[in-house]
Amino acid sequence: MRVTLSWLAILVITAVGSVFSACDREQSEEFALEELFDPNNPDTHGDPYNLRVKMQTEGGVLLQFSHIPEVDGIAIYRSTTENSGFEKIGTVTVTKYIDEQVQSDVVYYYQLRAYTAEEEFPASPTVSIYITPNDDAPMVLIPAGEFQMGTDAWWRDQPWRGSDATPAHMVYLDAFYIDEHEVTNAQYRRFVESTGHDVPEKEEGLIHAWSDENFNGDDQPVVGITWEDAVAYCKWTGKRLPTEAEWEKAARGGAEVAYRAENFADETLDEAWGGGIQHVKNYNDGYVYTAPVGSFLPNDYGVYDMSGNVQEWCSDWYSESYYSNSPTYNPKGPDSGDSRVYRGAAWSDYDIVLVNRYHGRSTYSSISLGLRCAKHAIGAATRSLQ
Repeated sequence: MRVTLSWLAILVITAVGSVFSACDREQSEEFALEELFDPNNPDTHGDPYNLRVKMQTEGGVLLQFSHIPEVDGIAIYRSTTENSGFEKIGTVTVTKYIDEQVQSDVVYYYQLRAYTAEEEFPASPTVSIYITPNDDAPMVLIPAGEFQMGTDAWWRDQPWRGSDATPAHMVYLDAFYIDEHEVTNAQYRRFVESTGHDVPEKEEGLIHAWSDENFNGDDQPVVGITWEDAVAYCKWTGKRLPTEAEWEKAARGGAEVAYRAENFADETLDEAWGGGIQHVKNYNDGYVYTAPVGSFLPNDYGVYDMSGNVQEWCSDWYSESYYSNSPTYNPKGPDSGDSRVYRGAAWSDYDIVLVNRYHGRSTYSSISLGLRCAKHAIGAATRSLQ
């Protein structure tokens, strides 16, 4: 018997043991049911589930996955350890499941198994999610392993643009967690209310980010914060800022891509400001200013908004020549400096190369600059990219 598989391949969060490429085009092929789970199948790589997980705003973990034809249902398994202790917590005949029995400060691991009355099919790759205290922000596990940091390809004839992002060099990082989304105004407001920390009322021209309706939506990323603000927030959540190397590895998403289609300076910004704004030509992302976090597809690690929306603070001191003498194992930046690193592109940028490096004093802030937090993955699941 042959069946038709038709699904929209969506980007995968942290799949322990495998990394699957994602695309945004619909595929429709005919396969024998058992072929869907064949690791040599170039269309499924043995994983027709495409399981991804995320926290819901109202609480609970939402599991979403692809339709598996000609099966009776999907069994949901959960554990708090990577390779053992999985227990069935439910079965569904649809393509989503909400796990409401979760707590903060716990790593949860999920697997799926399709089944019929006659047999149970191989499990999906394990997907993990970590829920932290205070902010309850979902985090994505970035696996241990090497990646290429920096570049040798861009702007060799224009050293004033990007010369500090050379040379390209291999870096090994231990596994770590990073926030799935940029920190939002709602999350930062809870921090302010809990600690009495100053609000980020940055005045830039006529814009007050904390009170301006173009920037202060609950689901929009907080902006106008200093490096010191960012450190204080991450400490309150029990986390920390990512190192520059961690940020770039998470941003690359396991692939060598310069950027993704996200929220940049586009035609909407140019039109709103009366023309004459440098912007990405023939591109309209639908937002003049910052977009609600998660408005665009994530990268292959399952991390959102790493190429656009707002730039993000890193923990490192900045040095123009650091890439020439950076350690190969868990680099954390120079021991001292005059300014701190921030990375990424923003809603106001048309220069959207992922390897670009920026820096500012620890008291600097901008309506294009926000943050996300990271955390060591001691004792957590890891995998090698090699």
